[in-house]
Amino acid sequence: MFQRLCRALLPVFIVTAGLFPIARLTSAADGGGTLQFGAAAYSVGESAGSAPITVTRTGGSAGSVSVTFNTSNGSALAGSDYSSTTQTVTFGDGDTAMKTVNVPITSDALVEGSETVSLTLSGPTGGASLGSPSTAVLTITDDDTGTPGALQFSSATYSVNEGGGAAIITVTRSGGSTGSVSVTVSTSDGSALAGSDYTATTQTVTFGDDDSASKTVSVPITQDLVDESDETVNLSLSGVTGGAFLGSPSTATLTIVDDDGPVGSAAGSVQFGAATYSVSESAGSVNVTITRSGGSTGSVSVTLSTSNGSAAAGSDYTAVTQTVTFGDSDTANKTVNIPITHDTVDEENETVNLSLSGVTGGAVIGSPSTAILTIVDDDGPQAGPPGEGPRRQEDGARPGWGCGDKNHTHTGPPGHGGDPNWPNPCKNQDDGVAAGSTGSNSGGGTGGSNGNADHGTGGPKGGHGNRGSNGSDGGGGDTGHPGKGKGRR
Repeated sequence: MFQRLCRALLPVFIVTAGLFPIARLTSAADGGGTLQFGAAAYSVGESAGSAPITVTRTGGSAGSVSVTFNTSNGSALAGSDYSSTTQTVTFGDGDTAMKTVNVPITSDALVEGSETVSLTLSGPTGGASLGSPSTAVLTITDDDTGTPGALQFSSATYSVNEGGGAAIITVTRSGGSTGSVSVTVSTSDGSALAGSDYTATTQTVTFGDDDSASKTVSVPITQDLVDESDETVNLSLSGVTGGAFLGSPSTATLTIVDDDGPVGSAAGSVQFGAATYSVSESAGSVNVTITRSGGSTGSVSVTLSTSNGSAAAGSDYTAVTQTVTFGDSDTANKTVNIPITHDTVDEENETVNLSLSGVTGGAVIGSPSTAILTIVDDDGPQAGPPGEGPRRQEDGARPGWGCGDKNHTHTGPPGHGGDPNWPNPCKNQDDGVAAGSTGSNSGGGTGGSNGNADHGTGGPKGGHGNRGSNGSDGGGGDTGHPGKGKGRR
């Protein structure tokens, strides 16, 4: 009976269902769905160019949804190992197809091991939510099979003669040649001193990719003439780059072998040919000789200089500074010409100081290293006016007779002693009061008066001249002697 009833109602149900469809029940999860990485870990070879990263949509497909993809540094560095990437991933309505983001990878030649990049999803839109995993790790697998190698000195010890000029230090690369690498060579004092025994050196040595040829660094050595023990310089390597490492030895010792004997130098000594030289004032110039002895190896030089003794440069001679050079194996004497100034002043002999300095080429300055040049005066006393006898040039009694100094008598005209009012071209000299004049037949000369300020501090007045027979001291006077007053400073 029940079965018959069901068969009777079935057509009614079908018709009703067709007229009034029953609504489909859905859950909240059947909306925009969840967005996540296709895997928690990705891997790519360093030379692949890029790494494809997948994002999936599950648990719903209603509406258009999106999520933001970001990279960040793990052990890999953006810019050198990969390119930083930020990208929005979008799924359309009803779209559950997997999406791909490509992360560019940078290939290099360094043997460095695998490196990682951190990946994250964030900011879902359109009603979607973040699924799991929402973070992932990308591993960049190093595919370099070569190695940069090791950098080291070619030897733990080096040696150079003191006269060798420079020491050549060699750096080698071994165990690999991949990539460009570099290392810095530095010197430091051992028993040798930078500046006096060698020149301090810091130099970076570079090997190119696939370059294993040895490199050299030159350390300048200073030659001296000191008989001394051998001396040492410390050498070190540091600051290696390009993935290379320091090999052995990374430190070394440079020995500077002394080549000076206990006496002198192979370059010899240079010195004046004599300790004294002499020249007449009217000769015009004088040649001063420099000699080389005790060795002749190499080219050497020395500088001759003049300086004032009692002679004054410009008025008595011309100042000279001149470098004299001897070539290799050259021991021929050299000369330096010193110009002499001729004047008509009756004066004492005068001197010029000579000295040698600045020797080069490993030579030494021998003895004598200084000398005296004497300029011999060849001017005699000059005659005064008629009746007054000859006067010394220094007296300066009248214009044109020369200038005196504090040590000489300043003579005035006959009968007037040392008159300060008499024309005098030497007003700036230090002359004191002049002596009295030659006396006449009728009496002694007038004593010298005090000097004025232009002549320096005057002495006391000279006494009257004494009557008497003709005196040679008077020169042109008939009788008497000069007054006795004399100036003092």
